[in-house]
Amino acid sequence: MNNYDNIDFIKLELKFSDPDGMVKPSYKTKEYHPSKHLILKIDCPRISCINGGFDITSEVKEALLNNENVVNLTSSCQGWQDSRRINKNRCLCHMSCNVTLGYTNT
Repeated sequence: MNNYDNIDFIKLELKFSDPDGMVKPSYKTKEYHPSKHLILKIDCPRISCINGGFDITSEVKEALLNNENVVNLTSSCQGWQDSRRINKNRCLCHMSCNVTLGYTNT
């Protein structure tokens, strides 16, 4: 699926938590209006995280192919906690994401 003309919006309701307590639980909402490209990458909220974040592009594309309206996703950041812990300790910040897909009426 390369053309997203039938998609009105993609709304993400994000909740982050951290097993180490370095990031206070936080909530964020983002809305996208894709046209030809769909890339959904979310930065890790842990400031010291190296090469982390969350890529939910493939999960959302699959939901679009299945004409789903709501998808709930969870993921743990696989970046490194900080520059001293590269190749030793993963970040593991947790993200819960409620994805709402809005389709056009055409």
